[in-house]
Amino acid sequence: MSRDEALASLASLAQHPCAMCMLADPAHAPDDVLFATEHAVARLDRYGATHGHVMAVLRGHETRLEALPWDRYEALHRAAWAASRAVSTALAPLRVWVAALGAPEAVAQSFPHCHVHVIPLHEGGDAARPARVLSSSSGVVMYDDDEARALVQRLRDALA
Repeated sequence: MSRDEALASLASLAQHPCAMCMLADPAHAPDDVLFATEHAVARLDRYGATHGHVMAVLRGHETRLEALPWDRYEALHRAAWAASRAVSTALAPLRVWVAALGAPEAVAQSFPHCHVHVIPLHEGGDAARPARVLSSSSGVVMYDDDEARALVQRLRDALA
């Protein structure tokens, strides 16, 4: 999917009061959830930068990481750590980037809600530059439902 198509599709999520709060609910699209804890949900990013891109999303609305009490901050990052281990085991990428995001106000391709991206890099060189990976300039990875379920199951199995 091209960047423009992805942005148009993401705009539909913006109709929800907080799209990330919706994604933090494990009952929303449960087939995409790797695991959920009291404070975070790790799920397949359906608008991923690369194959196997996962997001750890804070349960409970907050826009600033520094505003979180330690237990919630730790839980969010523990979810990202576990997801990065699953991605590394299941997909064997060259490396895995972990990027904590969540702007305090809406910006293109992001929502004002604390979350952490776990991005497997399958290529090196120019394709692995942060400006390329985090901008979706090369488009986004989309899955049909069967592909997504199979990938999530691979990641769940890697967690076990």
